Amino acid sequence: MSGLTLAELIKALDEHMQSPDDGYDNSAQVKSLMERLEYNPQEWAKYAYVSSEHYTRNLVHSKDFTFDLILLCWLPGQKTAIHDHRSSGCWMRVIQGELKESRYEIESENAAAGNDGLGLLDGTLHLKSQQSYTEKQVFYINNSIGVHSVANTGSIPAYSLHLYSPPITECQVWSNEFSSSLFKVSMHSIYGMKLPQHFFKPATGRMGGKYWPLAAAPNPSSPRKLVQADENDEAKNN
Repeated sequence: MSGLTLAELIKALDEHMQSPDDGYDNSAQVKSLMERLEYNPQEWAKYAYVSSEHYTRNLVHSKDFTFDLILLCWLPGQKTAIHDHRSSGCWMRVIQGELKESRYEIESENAAAGNDGLGLLDGTLHLKSQQSYTEKQVFYINNSIGVHSVANTGSIPAYSLHLYSPPITECQVWSNEFSSSLFKVSMHSIYGMKLPQHFFKPATGRMGGKYWPLAAAPNPSSPRKLVQADENDEAKNN
């Protein structure tokens, strides 16, 4: 099959996914579409915001209550906290670099209670598997599969495209194997526009509320963009 530009991928997903059920029922087709995406730096430059404080989440496309397409940008050493996905399914495609996923299972008689996305998952985390993903690889996760963390363990910036269906607005985050809380999901930018630091995107699409960076990251001294940007533009965006 031929490769897809970002615009072609968005069009194909819009046509294919009329409701969140379309993603669940045809997960292999969604995975195939994301695998066909061709990397073109010029297409991604407007979304590729990075931060020395934590990885960033940049909204590329949203289809009502069906799915969100989000570009995550990771400097070396940046990682997520261990988190779930509530009632959403998540497909992740590595665009550049290498990302390591650590997947956990929850040991508890009540662990299944939160798999419908309505309650908190309750139990003790145990590391189930670890796997590294490189460019063009796609994987899928939801709460019935497990919870996970993702990290850029490489020496160069990494970029990954995530499809959440239905759109994810909050998730359960673990500070250790025993303790967790529910957090709002933040966006660093929307459709290429960088946001003030204290915003998140709720399911309604309205902006407001408090920003919750779901990350644990070092402070690299020289963050880089996906493609070389004009220094004046960079100064305006920060």
